Amino acid sequence: MWFTESGRPPLPGARTLAGFALKWNVRSSVRQDYDEVFLPYSLDFPTYVTADINHECARQIASTKDGSLRLRSNDVGLWVELDCPDTTDGDALLHGSRFGTFTGWSIAFRATRERWDRSGHRSLRIVERANLGAIALADRGAHVTSIGIKSRMMQS
Repeated sequence: MWFTESGRPPLPGARTLAGFALKWNVRSSVRQDYDEVFLPYSLDFPTYVTADINHECARQIASTKDGSLRLRSNDVGLWVELDCPDTTDGDALLHGSRFGTFTGWSIAFRATRERWDRSGHRSLRIVERANLGAIALADRGAHVTSIGIKSRMMQS
């Protein structure tokens, strides 16, 4: 889904990507043999989280430490805002997120409390609590996500 915060096309020069990296209570087919769902507000995040391209640590593009990555949980899911640097990778993210190279967010996490439901045709991993490790903009995200350029109209 392509959007801006204002509902209008992105302002020229807007370099902030935003969207839901994960939506609560939405079943996602993350592996060939099982699905996964996160319960509301189940993610804990440390003070230092990084964002990169396709979970390639060498292509880190933002962090909570320098303020270029902002995270928050709400009733829908995990909301992410990422300021793309004025670099080759930052430009690739902006272009790729708009034109389909990067189709969603991906998260690295460690579940600390989970349960399994094996009553259906596919097993379901229910994540009740997890520690967030990192965020990535990916060419194939595992969970239902949204992505767009955050572009607020200037107030005069």
